[in-house]
Amino acid sequence: MLTVGEISSLEMPLPPESEQRRIVAKLEALLAKVDSSRKRMERIPIILKRFRQAVLAAACEGKLTADWRDGQRTTLSALRLLAQIKLAREAQPSSPQRSINRTDAILALPLSEQPDDALPESWIWVRFGDVIGELKNGISTRPEMQPPGTAILRISAARPGSVDLSDIRFLPNAEEQMRTYSLLEGDLLFTRYNGSIELLGVCGMVRVTSSQFLYQGW
Repeated sequence: MLTVGEISSLEMPLPPESEQRRIVAKLEALLAKVDSSRKRMERIPIILKRFRQAVLAAACEGKLTADWRDGQRTTLSALRLLAQIKLAREAQPSSPQRSINRTDAILALPLSEQPDDALPESWIWVRFGDVIGELKNGISTRPEMQPPGTAILRISAARPGSVDLSDIRFLPNAEEQMRTYSLLEGDLLFTRYNGSIELLGVCGMVRVTSSQFLYQGW
């Protein structure tokens, strides 16, 4: 503990009054910048969310690849691609691991059903169900926290653009469900419900699967 005498005897630098005022003014200016920077940093999540939405909107409108299309002399139109998907689906044999919901006719949306958004000339509007193999819910059985059992992805495993294959639980006696609910590379997982509105409707793609995974009802 310092005594009053000890405090009184402490040495300290003392600038002139004009210099002190300059120091105070400089500190106030710098601290104002710190506060401003802090406020901007607090807005970063909102800015990133808006930027992500803008990028996705530009991608869906063809703006991200406009320059590329201008440099392509022969670009496969979406209508021709749709026809190829139909032929490939019809030629694909039934898989013991994955059943394919085939459609007799895969067509572009009629003009009366198309959204008002303008698309590039080579694009078309289609129904999502016409360009996928199948669409179904996952397993509703409640999994266990620890082994034994087959690895089953949690709802939180789906993240924007990717799937975290380490975010798992375990489902005992799941051998009979492997044929129907096992994941394949390239599968898309959608979250249909979540505790956070930010994670509702998230879509992630399964990039690599070297093991067998199941998936919960999303």
